Amino acid sequence: MKKIILLFTLILFTFNGYSQDKGYVGLGLGVAIPSGDATLKSGLGLNLIGAGYMFSEKIGATINWGASSHKSSESGFSDVTYGIGYFGIGPLFRFDAGKSMTIDLKPQYASTSLAYTVSGIDGSFSGSGFLVGSSFNFAKSKKWGFGIDVDYMTTTIEDAKINVFAIRGGIQYRF
Repeated sequence: MKKIILLFTLILFTFNGYSQDKGYVGLGLGVAIPSGDATLKSGLGLNLIGAGYMFSEKIGATINWGASSHKSSESGFSDVTYGIGYFGIGPLFRFDAGKSMTIDLKPQYASTSLAYTVSGIDGSFSGSGFLVGSSFNFAKSKKWGFGIDVDYMTTTIEDAKINVFAIRGGIQYRF
C-alpha cells in the first residue's frame, strides 16, 4: 500500500505542470445495495469526498471516501445496524460524452471497514478490497457541476465477502 501511495504522489508531482483541466471535489447521496455473505437490507449510500485530479486531458488520479448504512435482513436481528466504509485510491480515465458531459472510469484499491451496533454495543472490523467506479459528470458552469456515480465495491472483512452496489447523485466543485 505504501508503494502505491508513493507511486501516485510521484506521478502527481511529475505531471503537475502538464495538466489542462485540473480536477474536482464533490459529495453525493444515494442508495447502496449490499450482497455477498452479508444479509443486509439496502441502505443510504454517501460519498463524503470524491476527488479527481487530471494529469492530462484523459488520465488522472482519484480518491474516494464513502460509507453506507444498513439494517440486518435476518429475522430476529432487527436491532442490528451496520455501517460499511471505504477509502479508495486509483487511476481515473476520462472520456468525452458530449458538449458538457464526461464519463470517468475509476478502478481503485479500497481500505474498508464494517462497523456494527447491537443493542447499544459497538464493534468494528477492517479489511481491503476493490472498487470499480464510474461517474457521469455534467458541467453546470465553469466551477460547478453535477455527477451521478455508479460504484461496485467488493471486499473481504473477517473472512466474509461483502459486495456493495451504489448509485449516488451529487454536486462537484471544479478547479
